[in-house]
Amino acid sequence: MTQGGRAALQNALLRLPQAVPSCLDCPARSRCLPADLDDRDCGAIDQLVARRFLLARGEHLYWMDQDAGRRIYTIRSGYFKLYQLSKDGSQRVAGFRAAGDVLGLDAIDSRRHSCGAVALTDAVLCEFSYPRLAGAELATENMAAILERRMSAALLCEQRAAVLLRAGKAERKLVRFLLAQLAACVVPAGRPSTLHLPMTREDLGAYLGVMAETVSRALTHLERAGIVALDGRQLRIDDPAALRALAGARPD
Repeated sequence: MTQGGRAALQNALLRLPQAVPSCLDCPARSRCLPADLDDRDCGAIDQLVARRFLLARGEHLYWMDQDAGRRIYTIRSGYFKLYQLSKDGSQRVAGFRAAGDVLGLDAIDSRRHSCGAVALTDAVLCEFSYPRLAGAELATENMAAILERRMSAALLCEQRAAVLLRAGKAERKLVRFLLAQLAACVVPAGRPSTLHLPMTREDLGAYLGVMAETVSRALTHLERAGIVALDGRQLRIDDPAALRALAGARPD
């Protein structure tokens, strides 16, 4: 990040309490909190936020094996890469997280992070004390039950990712990854879905277990077939039915 960009980010940080909406108005609310949570409970959760802060692209939220300090984080905006380092220093990409996702749940039991988390874009996060959050009693239900569901959902996500990585050919792995990203988007009916993919081809290849060149060839093939359209980091899905067919999934 340039000096000017960093200065702008710091100025935004000073304005953060006024600039960032509450949980009630947060654009990530539908992914972060249960749909049936009423406004009163949503406001109560907002009062439990320890801090809201900005993280610049390329900065770490936490490192692998770092003491978690009983903190978890919700992503209000931005995109993160989770990764592990082997003894020889090589990197294994464990996943990607976007707005509405929760980071830090991996350390609830061990209290140490199993992966590092680095911002692939500028990001805004909310930090919570896990014990305080888990002990909160809401009118709708207690937070412990909500957190249990989030942990269960995270485990299911990891299981689905494991299936994706065993899917066989590189193109099928890539297609299933794109469909997983698409499922997390809210797109108005009748409009094409556009995904923002801030990761490098190398990172995406490392996650899928293929070479970066293989990812590029697979994307080019999908574009030539008229299924997707590429514009830098933006990928527009023009034929979702064809994409699902390539993944072996049933069309809607």
